Amino acid sequence: MSDATLSSANDGSDSKQRLVDAIRQEFAEQWGIGRRPDIAEYLGRVDGETRKRLLVALLKIDVQHRRQVSEPPRYDSLAVRYPELQADVSLALFNLLDQTIAPQNAAANEANETLPADSNYERELASQPLLASGTQFGRYELLNVIARGGMGVVFRARQIDANRIVALKMILSGQLAGQEEIQRFKTEAEAAARLDHPNIVPIFDVGQQMGHHFFTMAFIPGESLFQRMRSSTLSTRGAADIIRTLASAIQYAHSKGIIHRDLKPANILIDEDGNPRITDFGLSKVLDGRSELTGTGQLLGTPAYMSPEQASGNMSQVGPLSDVYSLGAILYELIAARVPFSGENVVSLLSQICTQEPPSLRSISRLADTDIETICMKCLDKSPERRYASAGELADDLGRYLRGEPILARRLTRGQRIARWCKRRPLIATLSAGLAASLLIFGTSTLYFAATTRQQGTLVAAEREQATEMLDVARLAVNEMAEQAKLLADVPRAETRRQELLAKATEFYTRFVQQRPNDSGLRHQTAVLHQSMGNLFRQLGEFDSAEEAFATSIELLTDLQTEEPTAPKHRRQLAESYIWLSVLLNPRDIDGALEAVNKAVAIQEANTSTAGNEETDQYGLARALYNRGMLLDEYGESPAAEQDYQAAIEKLRRLVEDETAVDHDKLRLDLGRTLNNYGNLLKKTERLEEARDRIGEAVTLHAGGDLSPEEQEDLAIFQNNLSNTLASLGDLPAAVMANENAVELLESLVIQFPRYVHLKSELANTLNSRGALAGRQRELDQAADYFKRSETILAQLSDEYPDHAGYGLRLGNSKYNRALVFHIQKKPAEVQSLLDEALPLHIKAFVTNTQNDEFAQSLRNDFVLAVKSNQASGDVASMMTMIEAYLQAFPDDPAARLQAAKWLASGALLLQERESSSPNAQDALSADALRENAVAQLRKAWELGDPLDSLQVGETLAEAFLPLQDQAEFQQLLAERSTVDD
Repeated sequence: MSDATLSSANDGSDSKQRLVDAIRQEFAEQWGIGRRPDIAEYLGRVDGETRKRLLVALLKIDVQHRRQVSEPPRYDSLAVRYPELQADVSLALFNLLDQTIAPQNAAANEANETLPADSNYERELASQPLLASGTQFGRYELLNVIARGGMGVVFRARQIDANRIVALKMILSGQLAGQEEIQRFKTEAEAAARLDHPNIVPIFDVGQQMGHHFFTMAFIPGESLFQRMRSSTLSTRGAADIIRTLASAIQYAHSKGIIHRDLKPANILIDEDGNPRITDFGLSKVLDGRSELTGTGQLLGTPAYMSPEQASGNMSQVGPLSDVYSLGAILYELIAARVPFSGENVVSLLSQICTQEPPSLRSISRLADTDIETICMKCLDKSPERRYASAGELADDLGRYLRGEPILARRLTRGQRIARWCKRRPLIATLSAGLAASLLIFGTSTLYFAATTRQQGTLVAAEREQATEMLDVARLAVNEMAEQAKLLADVPRAETRRQELLAKATEFYTRFVQQRPNDSGLRHQTAVLHQSMGNLFRQLGEFDSAEEAFATSIELLTDLQTEEPTAPKHRRQLAESYIWLSVLLNPRDIDGALEAVNKAVAIQEANTSTAGNEETDQYGLARALYNRGMLLDEYGESPAAEQDYQAAIEKLRRLVEDETAVDHDKLRLDLGRTLNNYGNLLKKTERLEEARDRIGEAVTLHAGGDLSPEEQEDLAIFQNNLSNTLASLGDLPAAVMANENAVELLESLVIQFPRYVHLKSELANTLNSRGALAGRQRELDQAADYFKRSETILAQLSDEYPDHAGYGLRLGNSKYNRALVFHIQKKPAEVQSLLDEALPLHIKAFVTNTQNDEFAQSLRNDFVLAVKSNQASGDVASMMTMIEAYLQAFPDDPAARLQAAKWLASGALLLQERESSSPNAQDALSADALRENAVAQLRKAWELGDPLDSLQVGETLAEAFLPLQDQAEFQQLLAERSTVDD
């Protein structure tokens, strides 16, 4: 806007009036597109008497629009900036806002201080007095005007017979109201009267009195959402909660056959409890058509919140999803503090709504996260079919967002991009909209119709281009399904949806495998697509189909390698297929997995020796070595795993040193991961200083700079591993610092990406490590708090994923850790309570795989701590219960029998001491019985293969078994064992 001042002394009256008209029109257009223009800025364009004339014109427009949005006029800035106009502002406002609109008179005309009527209708309207405050209006007493709109005025009134305060709305033009105004007014009353919802302002009474059509509704003390937005800033969660509530209310209205069609902040009232209430159904549409007001092409609504179908005037297409769009526009404004579209004029604004995409919410608001942006943009989709299917679905998804659960809306997917892409390409316009069911046809029948060699060549080229495009689309389709599978992994209890996706993928693959193109380039792409399908099936848990897809990929690539031995791309992809086959087979077929990864390493080694030592081949070899190292490490082949890790690190270091390398950040990330894994191997083999150095190097590689979320997650994992290594070295202060850095990173990531469960899982793991550190520092209360925080996260994950044994196992571990703290603090009741919760979790995990050492050890830990706690409190009966349960869990384990014998011996000693101190006490258990049981367990351990070497230290009986030394059966066992040794 120009700050130039136009002096009225140098212009004629016609030019001044044209300037006023132009500024007046621009000011009105700004209101029309949802902005709030500042009168003071426009007045700066003129001066003198022209400024006064412009002031009156702009005040008229401003007051009219503020009435429509129920916003009180505020013109303090005018008086500050133009003190000489203070009297003119007051007089103009008096004439505009008084309870009657003053008729013109000669004095006012001379000063141009009243509002000239623009038509005969306006002059008649100006002469109609409004009902004064205090007037009895039938059964109501009018108290004061609380709002004015373009069509009506709203009074705060008292219903005399019920003695309650209501809001009474009547047509502003009273007896001059036309038939359309009356019909629209009745529509609002009838529509709202059909609705009974706590977030919709209810209608009490409808009628006509003293020539005025009216209806009454609940009086809502408070302010409109528009006013709330102007006076305060809402948080993203606050905005989401308001729209969730409104969407639920609108869904109710839709279920009753009512579409609002004019949802905007000014039509939403905030009551005294902060609850939003929808009002003003003046433009509503009844779905059965009985109250439809508009003709074809007529534009109704507020432009800034209109859906594209409304903005285009295509009113036959306006339906419930138009309200969903408006809710999205309000959500956008609540977060971004601006409407999705703005234009220089109404025509420009409507054009943008129909043809352009709104700016990314996150690009203009730092408050917006990915999920809320996704929800908002789904509401604002141009096509109603791609919006939420109902306002209820929008409410449900916002509910998931507010609860920190994965939302169902997805960002514009590859599948949607493919569908739009296909529309622009006639060659593949017949591709099915359901991409998973697409037929990829590589036939050559068209060649038979070629009349000449030239025509034939043209058709071959066209067909190859079509086949290539189809393969591109197919690859994107598979990638889209893989992305869905990845997201479903983070959706609780989504087995039905996973099965539906699997069925779609299987149908696609069944059709696709029939295609065997002759062209080598297309065959290569086909092989890569088989590889992608293998990974998709792997993600969906369909291992046989995955193995078949990988095998087909390997077969095709092997043939291509034989036919074109100098083409490295075939060998590279072949090695990739073998790597993924290895990942698939582990742990179901260890030998097969190792064989596959060995082939990948051999192929990549051949590539590096024959393909000119290119960066791609060096990276491929490093990746193959890394994967083989992980496999060997997992199965205890530490020396061989170390060699592979070291070789991979050497190659990755050289690649990372070249900062101009393609995908340098990815190379750096992979080097960090390899160093971290190698460090963990060193830690397992007790080379702690080396482990610290390698993991520390991984941390340094990622420290500083603008890290992606993936890099932040890896950095947090590296720091937690470094913390654990430092703790093993006894450097607890440094360990705490590294752990706290990891916790801070992961907490931030969980806030940013609340639906990704693996981040929550890593945070729980890191908090558990922090609790262990606090325990080692004897900060027991802090340790318990950290374990509790870990426990809370894992409880949620375990509840959402009941079939995931790992979450239940770790939840049990957190409970065990907290129980251990309470044991140290001598709180046996708390210990028992937590172990009662941990034991079922560990038993559930253990029975799924009794050969899993981690599952077994966690269960053993529970029993050991339970017995220790019972021993400390002298509760021999509870000890016996735990011992029996322990032996039931590990009936054929000699170590369990030996441990049980030690516990029974200690229990016998406790009972013996009790019997000595209280000889007359009656005890259900006896020391002799426990000693006999202990000897029986030792004999059972011996029978199961334990040599019982722990019974003695040299020639001396071990302290744990001293309570048994007087037992004849025990002495006999010792003698038998001695005979065997001899």
